[in-house]
Amino acid sequence: MDDTGSTVQLAGWRDTTTARVLDETTAEQLRNFLPPLQRESRRWRLAFSTDQHGMSLRTLFDRARAAASGHGHGHAHHGHTPVLLAIQDSHGAVFGAFLSEPPAHKKGYYGNGSCFLWRKRAHGGINVFLASGRNEFYMLSESGADLAMGGGDGHFGLWIDSDLNHGHSDPCATFDNEALASTPGAFDIFALELWHLEI
Repeated sequence: MDDTGSTVQLAGWRDTTTARVLDETTAEQLRNFLPPLQRESRRWRLAFSTDQHGMSLRTLFDRARAAASGHGHGHAHHGHTPVLLAIQDSHGAVFGAFLSEPPAHKKGYYGNGSCFLWRKRAHGGINVFLASGRNEFYMLSESGADLAMGGGDGHFGLWIDSDLNHGHSDPCATFDNEALASTPGAFDIFALELWHLEI
């Protein structure tokens, strides 16, 4: 590590928040896979959590946009500030995605090849599934009622519904990933967080 304050600090939880998904050890491991600029971020701020902000994808979109636009933290970032998604399923598995820009209700696929999927291993460490280059199906939220990461052959690497209750994860061509949740296919969401990486 370079300097003494090099560990990622996670900020933004309320004292009453019990369902915390991401921990600083996992954040530090994930930081190694971020684009160079985001790798410099030592402080990640909670932009959204189901525990604090409710079960609504629309609220997640709104709060992601607010965090990206500067949100009182100095200069604006023109809406393309990457964010990190962390999910815990009902069986305790922890996984998520790095999004090259805030998720939003927009037409067609968007994002770029810095997107990736990840999951925490049961006995420590993480698996990271980087973009394979086989297609550009990085992010999709065209209907405004769901959010998907990765695609190909009718399978999403990660998909979550509008109420943030249910999701789906299958192997997909975009990330050459394994299924992320406790069991392949459908899963129930216990808690979900979206993190803004402060630069």
